[in-house]
Amino acid sequence: MRKLLILILALLVFASALFASDWKFVFGALDQNPEILWGFLPSYLMAGVGYDGLRFIQDDLTEIQLLFGGGYNNRIMWQDPETGEIIFSDPLIYNVMDFDWAIRVKQGFLSDPLNSEDDLLTLTLSYNGQYERAYNSLMVGDKSYPQKFNGITPGAISSVDSFLGESYDSRIYPELNGDHQFLGTQFAFNLALDMMEDSIHHNDGFKAEFELLWGPKALNRALDGYADYFVMNLEAVGAYTLYSYETSKLNWFSLVLIDRAAFSWVTGDAVPAFIQGPVSLGRKMRGFNTYTYGTEFSFVNNLDLRIAGPDMGIRGLAPRINIFADFGWAWGDYFNTDISKEISANGNFLSSVGVQFTVTIFDFIDLGYQLAWPLTGWNFKNGTGYLTQEGYKNPGLVGSFTFFLDF
Repeated sequence: MRKLLILILALLVFASALFASDWKFVFGALDQNPEILWGFLPSYLMAGVGYDGLRFIQDDLTEIQLLFGGGYNNRIMWQDPETGEIIFSDPLIYNVMDFDWAIRVKQGFLSDPLNSEDDLLTLTLSYNGQYERAYNSLMVGDKSYPQKFNGITPGAISSVDSFLGESYDSRIYPELNGDHQFLGTQFAFNLALDMMEDSIHHNDGFKAEFELLWGPKALNRALDGYADYFVMNLEAVGAYTLYSYETSKLNWFSLVLIDRAAFSWVTGDAVPAFIQGPVSLGRKMRGFNTYTYGTEFSFVNNLDLRIAGPDMGIRGLAPRINIFADFGWAWGDYFNTDISKEISANGNFLSSVGVQFTVTIFDFIDLGYQLAWPLTGWNFKNGTGYLTQEGYKNPGLVGSFTFFLDF
């Protein structure tokens, strides 16, 4: 694992040197598949190049980016394929061979009052393309999750076709229609305000983003799988360094309070899984699961107290402890249904507290372990939390490895 991280960092440094002057390396995304070495190795990478030799506005950034991505991702879905009802056992578990490409145009406006070299506002317009094909889980036939509750005993992991059934009408999982291949197009608009000083030991200021994603059905039905959706995301982050002790040679200790608030609205007749994941409330809440609590509307607030220790012999490498408290709501219909049934015992209000123990690498990767305690709501994978079903309760800690911080 250590050798892999060193290799990734070396490639980043090499790429930055290679694309000197007006060209630069652009990182897009990195993901893991839990079925491949328990998710410790990256299974998906998106990256590319950016050219900023143009200037439409004097002293403001103009950049054109071209990115490509590919890999093998894992999805775990918790809706009945026929009715769309939420299921609590035997989910759809499958893998996706995913290839992505993007063209982005970024334009900056105004100067950041905290740093005159940065832009205060950045507008990004994107064309995003995607091809994916679904494959059976590598664990077909194994028990899906060992937990039992309310007398439900999970069965073996099914193939995609077995889970969907012969009479599947494609409504709930539209991108899995037919031969499970999907070719799609998305247009994106993003406006970001950045007044944040951001480093390992200091976070001060404010930043916000407004994002629109549109995938019209006319451009998302070339193959059997199809999609039709519109997404609006709003996010704001504020931070303040409560205390910091440093010398000319070393950053010894800092205490930072940071808070994120995020809202999502998703609509459309065929919202695919790759859209559902990032906007699902379970993804944005620590102690819960991606692809759970996926509704039209969601709001979340994440509060962190981040304690950073001294550099570990290398500037940019430091231990960090994050104490967190999250809460959020999910409301409206579940994706691709007219069902708005409550799951948790508190009206789809989720809350959790916990701690993350990490080693941060250049404030980019945060390797470590997370312990979360769901106070309200249900963790589907671990079978812990609180359900409306007969007032079922199974409180407990949820542990997971961390690779990145979300904000």
